[in-house]
Amino acid sequence: MDEGTRRPKRIFLRYLRSPAQLIASSSDPSLISSIELETNKLEGKEFSQRAVHDPSAKRENLECDLLFRSIGYKTRAITDVLFDEKRSIIPNKRGAVVDKNLQPVKGQYVSGWAKTGPQGVIDATLTESMDTVETILQHLSEGQLEAKEDPLEVIQNELKQNGVRRVSFADWQKVDKLEIEQGATKGRIRIKYKTIEEFFSLLALSLIHISEPTRLLSISYAVFCLKKK
Repeated sequence: MDEGTRRPKRIFLRYLRSPAQLIASSSDPSLISSIELETNKLEGKEFSQRAVHDPSAKRENLECDLLFRSIGYKTRAITDVLFDEKRSIIPNKRGAVVDKNLQPVKGQYVSGWAKTGPQGVIDATLTESMDTVETILQHLSEGQLEAKEDPLEVIQNELKQNGVRRVSFADWQKVDKLEIEQGATKGRIRIKYKTIEEFFSLLALSLIHISEPTRLLSISYAVFCLKKK
């Protein structure tokens, strides 16, 4: 593009909004003309707030000609743990896993997107993890959990006996190095290995059992709209 034809661009960040409905063009139903946004509000104590839908607020209509859907992940259910199929989360109260009667299950906790669903960025995930840790510490102080100080070897043996494959820091470093080397061949910073099977194959391990829910490719809620001038 010639320098003389370039025009400055403006980016507007609309916080506390979620896409609710896509509106088709009246002239061509295969094209988008606008998107309806629901308004959210912040709830919770400072530094651990979360956005929830505000039913009292009106929807906003945002004109746009081009829509990008952001790639996210969703959690998969694991055996004998309650799972919300609609929200793709393990139901919980501040990280403590609950049963069908919404009562905490002793000794079971959840963090990450298995706790909240595909939302936020790394900082939000970190904050949510700290919230779960606070719940664990609270349960320990209240006597709801039995504190253990087992040596690392005891924990490793217990995981092995239960068929759980653990990944050491050295294992992670090996995969990290391979991802960077693979990316260098394509002119990229790294190329991520996307599945657990790929990860373990790189470590020359056979996959027996994974005790954590895996994440699958899905559509998240980040939406970017462009409107022609």
